[in-house]
Amino acid sequence: VATYQLILTKKDEQITLDKLIYAREKGGLSELTPVGKRAITISVDNTASLLGMVKPGDYVDVIAIVPVPTQGGTGSAMPQVLPLFQNVLVLAVGTRTQPTPKYSTRPAAKEDGQDASSSLITLALDPKEANIISFVQEQAKLRLVLRSPADSRKEPPQPIGWDTVFE
Repeated sequence: VATYQLILTKKDEQITLDKLIYAREKGGLSELTPVGKRAITISVDNTASLLGMVKPGDYVDVIAIVPVPTQGGTGSAMPQVLPLFQNVLVLAVGTRTQPTPKYSTRPAAKEDGQDASSSLITLALDPKEANIISFVQEQAKLRLVLRSPADSRKEPPQPIGWDTVFE
């Protein structure tokens, strides 16, 4: 059954179909998305989603493992880790938008990381970031790095490659 809301403009005005709007269900993803942000879902593997332990309401950093061509374009590409975004709100994991309560009287849901929906993570990003992550996901592998709830500071991004590892 669809629910509609009435748009009133003037007293004693006749109610017509164009005065009715479809009322969305409260608590949907759009209502959880902060102003100025966009909800975008990315596909990640078990490792990138920390074995399914990333939960709605968590904050993560997003990094990409990108094959970068060597100088001169000869030879194979060398992998580099590029920090993309820091302190990003996780809006949903699969279709779940609410954090799992720590204490519940209901039987525990499957939490062993084997749920296929945990490979779909919805993040709150600004429009430019959403475009960047859409592009990068087609070119590279994404990883999520879970943050402490008490840590919101941002570090200057530093790409990491073999040169950095050997320093």
